[in-house]
Amino acid sequence: MGFLPKLTPRHKLLLMALDAIVFMLLIPLIYTLRVGDFHFDYFFSIGLWFILLSLLTFSYVLGNYDLDDLRGRQLIFRMLVAVTMTIILVVLSNYILAKQRMGLFGRGVLFGSLMSYAFIASSYRILIRQYFKKVANQSKWMILCDPQIDELIRRDQLQTFLRGHYQLVDVTKIKSPQDLQMNLVDFSGYVVAAGVTSLNEDWKLFLLDQKMNGESVIGWADFIESVLRKIPVEHIQIDWLFFNSGYKILGHSWLIRVKRLHDLIFAIILILLSWPLVLVTAFGVFLDSKGPIFYQQTRTGLKGRLFKIYKFRSMRVDAEENGPQWAATSDQRVTRFGHFIRKTRLDELPQLWNVLRGDMSFIGPRPVRPEFNEELEKQIPYYNLRHLVRPGLTGWAQILYPYGASVTDSKNKLEYDLYYIKNYSFILDYLILLRTVKIVLFGQGR
Repeated sequence: MGFLPKLTPRHKLLLMALDAIVFMLLIPLIYTLRVGDFHFDYFFSIGLWFILLSLLTFSYVLGNYDLDDLRGRQLIFRMLVAVTMTIILVVLSNYILAKQRMGLFGRGVLFGSLMSYAFIASSYRILIRQYFKKVANQSKWMILCDPQIDELIRRDQLQTFLRGHYQLVDVTKIKSPQDLQMNLVDFSGYVVAAGVTSLNEDWKLFLLDQKMNGESVIGWADFIESVLRKIPVEHIQIDWLFFNSGYKILGHSWLIRVKRLHDLIFAIILILLSWPLVLVTAFGVFLDSKGPIFYQQTRTGLKGRLFKIYKFRSMRVDAEENGPQWAATSDQRVTRFGHFIRKTRLDELPQLWNVLRGDMSFIGPRPVRPEFNEELEKQIPYYNLRHLVRPGLTGWAQILYPYGASVTDSKNKLEYDLYYIKNYSFILDYLILLRTVKIVLFGQGR
């Protein structure tokens, strides 16, 4: 259900698939124009798939699938940067692996195909953005609410998403839809923020009639989920959790097994690839400050079980001599080298061992210390639901919510964690991983 000119993870996947199809069609076309007959065996070559994967990865990392706030020139510029980085990577790969070329084509074919792709991909991105913008400008939503809804809209910054295309209707003052001095036909849909029990019979019959005529009628929690990609814990009830769709990861054992298999494969690959970084980071911690190189801490994991998490030490050894403390954004306890490894996430490399052991997954809610967890469960409704899945190295909350350490921050992160659990898919995991790479590369970490 789409309310806004905003690409959902499914939209981004479809756009990524369209990019792949366009590029794979351009390769034989440019090859035929420059060289001659194209051999279709090339479609099964590792080199071609390496080029395609590099192109899609650079495009995602550079934000070429985030069309909401990009203008035409920005789209074209970022697309050209993605193409340039792909060309550089392929050239370097060919130089390093001279006997096993990663690119099967000459510079003319590679350059012509990628530049043609950049022009075509930028063009349909601009058209897609214009379409979403047109839909948004033509949309208007009636929000049936009580007087407190203004505060909720401001708190969640919904004005940015709704862009003024909504009408607040205070159901405590307007008894029936017939009392409204407006043309109800102009509304694209209706959001029930006041709750069904607070609506009288006239409103219920009116909304039922609108729904039977194909109009969108949605509750406030579902509206927030669709718009902000989180589940507002203050506005859901137990029956909403009972009867709402989703939560496939909780009821499908095969899905859990496949996710676990992916974790094992990726953990082994990353351990084999990252051991030089592990040695360099360990040496940096050793030189920077006195104390152990590694740091272990008890965290709460799957179904509330406790486990030891492993990290490179980034704080002074006396960081918690006064007891457990929340980590602050600019924490004075962090060492000089600690700032660097926390920013680049190098401090979390030892957690690959936790993934191998099964304590953690690559994607999931970040594990919380039991000292904080007990207090958070008392203050935040449904907080224990985040323990229904394995905690992760990164997650939906980590890529969408800024770093913070307080009860309020924990509640906001829980709302994103619940969205992840409810809407879990391998596609969502893949997009989170790519977004995490982007955050690390551009220094958007802690």
